[in-house]
Amino acid sequence: MFNRFAQYEDVFRDWRRDGMPGLKAESYKYIEFLTSPDDDQAARAGTLWSHQWESFLRVIYAHEILGKAEIGADGLLLNIVTGGGKTAVIAAIIAWLRTSHSVQKFLLLCPNLIVRDRLEDDFEGGKVFKDRDLLPEWGHCKPQDFILTTLGSGKEGGWASLLSASVVLGNIHQFYLSNKAGQSNLSALMNGPEFALFNDEAHNSPAPEYEATLKRMREKVLLRVDTTATPDRADGKAPDSEMIYEYDVMDALSEGLIKTPVIYQPDIKTVELTYTDARTGEKRKVEEIDWDEVDRLGLNATQWVTDDEPMKQQMAIALRPVMSLHEELATVARRAYEAGLKTLRPGITFQEVCDAMEAPLAEAECWHLTPLIHSLTPTAWVSYIGMAILERLPGIDRYKGIRTIPPLGGDLTIKPGMVFELEPNACRGNHRVNIGGAVIVTEHGVEELNSLPTELRVV
Repeated sequence: MFNRFAQYEDVFRDWRRDGMPGLKAESYKYIEFLTSPDDDQAARAGTLWSHQWESFLRVIYAHEILGKAEIGADGLLLNIVTGGGKTAVIAAIIAWLRTSHSVQKFLLLCPNLIVRDRLEDDFEGGKVFKDRDLLPEWGHCKPQDFILTTLGSGKEGGWASLLSASVVLGNIHQFYLSNKAGQSNLSALMNGPEFALFNDEAHNSPAPEYEATLKRMREKVLLRVDTTATPDRADGKAPDSEMIYEYDVMDALSEGLIKTPVIYQPDIKTVELTYTDARTGEKRKVEEIDWDEVDRLGLNATQWVTDDEPMKQQMAIALRPVMSLHEELATVARRAYEAGLKTLRPGITFQEVCDAMEAPLAEAECWHLTPLIHSLTPTAWVSYIGMAILERLPGIDRYKGIRTIPPLGGDLTIKPGMVFELEPNACRGNHRVNIGGAVIVTEHGVEELNSLPTELRVV
């Protein structure tokens, strides 16, 4: 992705050397508050690291000196390596906008639940502002003044919380017009005051509805800042914002911020796929079988039989780098699995377990294809099949007879000794992650019979 700020670097350096002429007085005062007393080109110890300071100042220069007509009409992008502390930069920009521009509303968009939970930990109670000492006393603003509302996960939502909160944290899908909750959230946001928008993990934004949602918000956005470590995607698409700063892995390595990357090669012999010749008993690994010969000779389909040992550890395995969407789906599926473990116990009904496992998927606005849970020996009780598939799978209307199938045997009372397969799968669009394992019901809960395949394994 092209660095649009490169052409301004010399002028920017001179501007800093000359005392930052042209800044609002309040902005100059805030920068002075963060500046080291021993070096007027560096940040005060404990506030921002050197690359965070550089990116922060470039945002201010682009916004106040150059202006949107010159750069950043659709946002400014900071390309900062993973582990480079993008959250601290976001917090510093928020503190500057509040103290120097009297901005009262801030929207933090994130692509998945993992990132959302991390941001929530940082901004809850103004923690990041306290930890980094980003708020001056003269600014008449305290960390607790940044009231946070997090959409989803049972947190507050709706017009009241969106209008009253200072910092709104949510997933981009929670503002899509394709669902009623998104319509309500977007309407509440657009009927409130102007706001600053922070689009974290912005490499996910080149998607039709994602981009359309950002454009709908544009008229209310005072400043949009995108952050990502990977702006260049394999499909050649890039965010519509303009890059103004780069701090990549080599920069971080040279400054000792991160250690030398190590590629981990796990031992996956436990799931090695093997076949046995039904006639001779010969056993071979899957890569040792000449499938072209099998096809050419027209051998019976049952001659080479899949061994059952690997199937006892049927796993979801992903190769790095993992798409953030797949990470989110894995998190949703894992939450459904944990809900099943927590709920499944003697005395409750199978329907109650089904509903508990559905909740994380409904909250994340996912659909699923196969059951989240079914009984074993026999396979007689089965949870919902195809839940929300009609509403959330694009193009499904081309197929006839597709419907959601309700649970079979919902009134079954759970008893000790029953065996179930928990296999939650979470889907969004045409992407799917499926995990799970078998459990046996005990007197007081359940016992997991295998744990290796109960989460997405990354190699």
